[in-house]
Amino acid sequence: MKDYYEQLNTFVEDETREQTTSYFDKYWLNKEEYIEKWLPIQNKIFDSKAKYFPDMMFNSDFQLIALRGGLIFTEEDFYLLQNCMNQTGDKYFVIVQNCSEENPHHEQPPLRFKYPANVTWDELMSGGLVSLELFQYPFKEYFVFGDTGTWGKYVANDYEKPLDIIGFKKNYSEVFKRNFEQLIEPEIITEWLPDVYKQKLRMF
Repeated sequence: MKDYYEQLNTFVEDETREQTTSYFDKYWLNKEEYIEKWLPIQNKIFDSKAKYFPDMMFNSDFQLIALRGGLIFTEEDFYLLQNCMNQTGDKYFVIVQNCSEENPHHEQPPLRFKYPANVTWDELMSGGLVSLELFQYPFKEYFVFGDTGTWGKYVANDYEKPLDIIGFKKNYSEVFKRNFEQLIEPEIITEWLPDVYKQKLRMF
């Protein structure tokens, strides 16, 4: 049995069954690969002791940018992130829902996907209901990060005022700042951010 059996049954509709099944076949991140390869990278970026936002999710050696959130990506900010991945040299990135597998607080099985760094927006959106769940529905929390371990994004959609926090190594600060500065809203984000993030951002 595929280890996405429960997820597929949750996020499939009869009219898009074939394309959703194909999407899981291509992009699902199985648990063994996640634990062996990706979780160690995740723990280099994100603080493994942190649970959910507003905990400080990033390790101390990452600089941060905060953006208004609500979705994992819009088409615009996905392509901005892809520009950054071209500079960092990532070959793949993953989206991993932050929740307990045994007792997910949204009462749906957790989602984990792996994509090539050069994937298109249309391809991300080609999975039927599961693509809508990931990229159109404004709830749940996710880790997003690439295989180089030089950046990560925490998607805090469940926070009272949803935020995206992008963290990156200091040597890539100009790359991320250049791509995302157009989306930064200093006054709004300063009001929304928890104090622990305000202190971190003042250091940037």
